[in-house]
Amino acid sequence: MRSRHLLIGAAAAFLLTACGELPKPFAHSGPDLSNPLLRLADGGGIQVSAAPELPEEIAGPLMAAAVKGLADANVPATVNSDLARGFRLIGGVRIETDDAGGPETARFVWRLNGPDGAEIGAFDQTITGDTPGWLTEDQQIFDIIAADAGQRIAEILRGQKTGADAAAGKTVAGVQPSLYLVGVDGAPGDGNRSLIRALRLVVGRAGGKVSDTLDTATHLVMGSVEVSGGMGGPGGEAESRLLTVSWAVTGLDGVELGKISQSNQVPKKMIAGRWGGLAYAVAKGAGDGIFEILESSRKPARGRKPLRVPAQPN
Repeated sequence: MRSRHLLIGAAAAFLLTACGELPKPFAHSGPDLSNPLLRLADGGGIQVSAAPELPEEIAGPLMAAAVKGLADANVPATVNSDLARGFRLIGGVRIETDDAGGPETARFVWRLNGPDGAEIGAFDQTITGDTPGWLTEDQQIFDIIAADAGQRIAEILRGQKTGADAAAGKTVAGVQPSLYLVGVDGAPGDGNRSLIRALRLVVGRAGGKVSDTLDTATHLVMGSVEVSGGMGGPGGEAESRLLTVSWAVTGLDGVELGKISQSNQVPKKMIAGRWGGLAYAVAKGAGDGIFEILESSRKPARGRKPLRVPAQPN
């Protein structure tokens, strides 16, 4: 069984500002590109706007979330249409329904244009809701979508490949795994649901496959959350909580292949209601670990020699 514990700088990660900066304690190990503001080519920022056909009840919250998602990725952005120079990000949503009247599938479409108006990057995000009409009633999903979009825009501006282009399909020993996300238990607020939604988005972005049924799955992923006492504030009352998120990856036979454990201090108000970008931050780190577990599970143990049966005397 493979176990991974993802914890980065507990002291450094617990940096809170008056504007509620999202702590970044759950990232998988790798280069840290999150600190400095991204320097844009023209020295300006990104003007975020909605596609003309997008209804205002969706456009307003989605664009506000997009500005925050870009800010969390250290990309300056605004919805101010008076921005004279800079890049322009246009966001839209296409709704897909089935004949059975089930929950709609929303395809979020993003197009990034340079200062000269030419398109320099584009990508889509697809997610299916829980009940019909979910998009106007359950708009906390915008925070998760925007957190992912912000990271992708930052990658485009840095000249990195993004989405399926970067992964070209996650495969394990030549076979693409199909993950059935069993669920998450124990999270306060909307954490259980938001973590699964965010993980579904992260796995799909990495080129992996999420199965809606056990019949088409190759592996199971189960999550659990534990919240315990945190660090005290000026008045002696704890202003944070120790958040521990564990993910178990198993085969269809229930045998555990590995476990990922993520923990750090987070503001208690951040987990009491809508998780939004925090759910995406947790899922992004977990996704990297899940694919490492799947890859390792198919490799023979180091130094293990095949069993040889001695020849029997005649």
